[in-house]
Amino acid sequence: MSSDDEVEESSSGSSSSEDEITSFDAFDLDRRLAEAVAKQGFTEPTLVQSSAIPLFLEGRDMLVRARTGSGKTLAYALPLLQKILHAKVQGDAESYVRAVVLVPTKDLCQQLCDTLTKLVRFSNSAVKIVALVSQPLRVQQAMLAERPDVVVATPTQLLAHCSTDADADADGGSAAACDLSKLETFVVDEADLVLSFGYIDDLRAVLRFTPKTCQSCLVSATISEDLDQLRRVILHRPAILRLKEAENADTSKLVQYYVNIGPQDKELLLYALLKLGLIKGKTIFFVNSVKQCYRFKLLLDLFDVRSAVLNAELPVNSRINIMSHFNRGSFDHLIATDESLVDRAWGKGKGGKGGRGGTRSDRKGASSSSSSSSASIAEEQKAYGAARGLDFHAVDTVVNIDFPIDEASYTHRIGRTARAGGSGTALSFIVESSSTDVAALARVHEAQPRSGAPGAEQRVQPTLLPLDMGELEVFRYRVTDAAKSVTGKAVHEARLKDLKLELLTSKRLAEHFEVRVFSSPFTLRSRAGALRLQSLQSTALFITPHLASPHLFSFFFNRKTLMNARCCDMTRSCGRRRRVM
Repeated sequence: MSSDDEVEESSSGSSSSEDEITSFDAFDLDRRLAEAVAKQGFTEPTLVQSSAIPLFLEGRDMLVRARTGSGKTLAYALPLLQKILHAKVQGDAESYVRAVVLVPTKDLCQQLCDTLTKLVRFSNSAVKIVALVSQPLRVQQAMLAERPDVVVATPTQLLAHCSTDADADADGGSAAACDLSKLETFVVDEADLVLSFGYIDDLRAVLRFTPKTCQSCLVSATISEDLDQLRRVILHRPAILRLKEAENADTSKLVQYYVNIGPQDKELLLYALLKLGLIKGKTIFFVNSVKQCYRFKLLLDLFDVRSAVLNAELPVNSRINIMSHFNRGSFDHLIATDESLVDRAWGKGKGGKGGRGGTRSDRKGASSSSSSSSASIAEEQKAYGAARGLDFHAVDTVVNIDFPIDEASYTHRIGRTARAGGSGTALSFIVESSSTDVAALARVHEAQPRSGAPGAEQRVQPTLLPLDMGELEVFRYRVTDAAKSVTGKAVHEARLKDLKLELLTSKRLAEHFEVRVFSSPFTLRSRAGALRLQSLQSTALFITPHLASPHLFSFFFNRKTLMNARCCDMTRSCGRRRRVM
């Protein structure tokens, strides 16, 4: 690849194009597509959109690297749909799969399908979109038999329908449910995560069914050595967009902090942040394990703070439902895992160089069985990460209760806030005595761009928040008293409760009981009861005004807090009680 094929862009405004694109009208989109974009409130394209869409419409293969929340999805979705609509306007009415978008998880399949559906709301009769999520195999075959224009799937799901089946044809011939012989556009979104899940063999197998002339695009928030090798296999003389934040301009609306704490201070600091109103609005709390996820969920329940859990143990439909309720504002606090350690280890162990060095013929025979086994494990156990790709709406704050193990995971976590030009705050808890946290923080400092206006002192990101934990000691007895109820047994029961609810609300289970003489799921649900901890800890529900140090508020980013209103209400309430007495 020549150096002329690489296009470097910066968010500071420098571009390879002399004319800056400030409106979607400049792309000359189909009228129906332009109306759908306007209907969603998009008026001005982001940097990645203004850079990638013209190149995509030219038919160029592309490798796009841009930070999470920069608008990468729209950057390939709009030209992809524009190509389809333009072909049909020109008289090409034949039904066949014109575009395929591969994503690493089923959650992203549904999310991307919803995004594309909104974009074709005024042209849904012309463009048919199908997402292979968790439907039974025969249902997916029926969906693909209608020859949709766009298919969204994971590599494993798509490969299952591309493979020929000798029994499918009544005449004895072979047929595939998904014919990619006329494919025009091939996109891999979150390509780095696709590799880390060990999908490389499935991805290469899918490519055997695609024509060499189709336009290909890889989209990712990070570019690794493995991804660089993948693009040499998929892309032909691509335009490479490396879109990054300007390092010498204080233009970022994402504010990053970290707090040094002791090993027993996470619960204490979390309690202070929530009950003093120092963090408000939608907040995602990240932890490094499912056990920690449920532990902090139970702790917030004791503090009378409504929250939900999002982790890999939950079925796909449940995770999608939780995300939907969170985005609609049904609750403001979400505790999630990203399981970055498992993903990284899997990527190195199964998707490393050793597994990709051979030719296509080398993958036959014994390697094919190990490939399918690896893909199956990756699909069922590791195809999840709340920090990667999932679109959470209007998140104000991200709190890393457990600090991520590497800089890539940190980047994807904080990317859940300050999306699409919005503002947000990221706060991380650093245990000073933990060598793992300290080493990970050092790597994050090296990877994150420095903040500060040109000519001013450049600060590392995240910035230290000099909080005196001694001022929170007055709350420790409350937190300690509540935490005594969060035992290992309570955490285990909470996990069982979620699994039990999934069973009781399962449609398949309902159908099972409808045709048998056993109790109905509703009877089972009534007998199951609710698994709850003891009653709310009364000492942890409210904070009397004299306990809240005014110095605490000077350290945090939200200075106008709910605490002021609560203190005033409590003072007036105490005054009324004294007068009555």
